[in-house]
Amino acid sequence: MSETQVETKTEINPIEELQRQLKEQIAALAAQRQQEAQSFEKEIAERNKLAEIERADRIRKHQEAEEKHRKQRAAEMEEIEAKKREATRLEQEASRKEKEASDAKEAHAARLQWLESEIANAEFAEEQHRKQLEGMNVKPELPDNPAEINVEHPVAPVNLVTPGDHVEGTDGLSVGPTMSQHLRHILRQAQRQ
Repeated sequence: MSETQVETKTEINPIEELQRQLKEQIAALAAQRQQEAQSFEKEIAERNKLAEIERADRIRKHQEAEEKHRKQRAAEMEEIEAKKREATRLEQEASRKEKEASDAKEAHAARLQWLESEIANAEFAEEQHRKQLEGMNVKPELPDNPAEINVEHPVAPVNLVTPGDHVEGTDGLSVGPTMSQHLRHILRQAQRQ
């Protein structure tokens, strides 16, 4: 063979060799890309799976926190309602006691007013009776016999029926013209009982 043919052969060989190498590199790159694509898809799937797990975990934690907050809020509201009910009960109790005290005070004031009125009426009646007696200018009757004078009350005669006992007509059970209005009132009350 001639030298040109050998050179051409060797020249063709390197081109073919380069083409073959290029094809091999292209095939290797394609295989590598396919492998990288599979690896990338696998990695993305794992990331998505981890992200889904993480998202589910966050949602679960959020729901747990919400439930805890809801229970805590419900407990706080129940406590507030209980305090309101207790405050209302105490306020009603205080109001009731205040009303009872006010009613008792009014009843006591009415009773005191009545007693003061009764005392004033009795004093007035006593004063009127005293003035009436002074106006009558009554002189006590003295017994004819000084032996019949009651020692304890010299103006009263001796009880001749039962000596030492009260003077007749002064037993306190009969109302006489000289008895005061106050004493008459007391006598009536005593007889009712």
